[in-house]
Amino acid sequence: MWVREGYCCQCGDCCKGSPPDFGPAIAGYCPAFRWESEGKGICLVRNSDNPYWQAACKLWPEHPDQLKDKPRCTYSFKWV
Repeated sequence: MWVREGYCCQCGDCCKGSPPDFGPAIAGYCPAFRWESEGKGICLVRNSDNPYWQAACKLWPEHPDQLKDKPRCTYSFKWV
């Protein structure tokens, strides 16, 4: 089983598209994502009771293959 370690650096690489019932994506990014500064974003629903955060973002990525095209991501995985 893969276990995710580390933290979300909020690079925005995972925040593409629009979650269900969130409205249209903004410039290709999730409507809950905003750029804070160059290369650093902020999620408006991060660590909240928001159902999308709880069901998807909080849990994803769950496998190292999901990060192959996201070199800025700071998560790592360990097989246990």
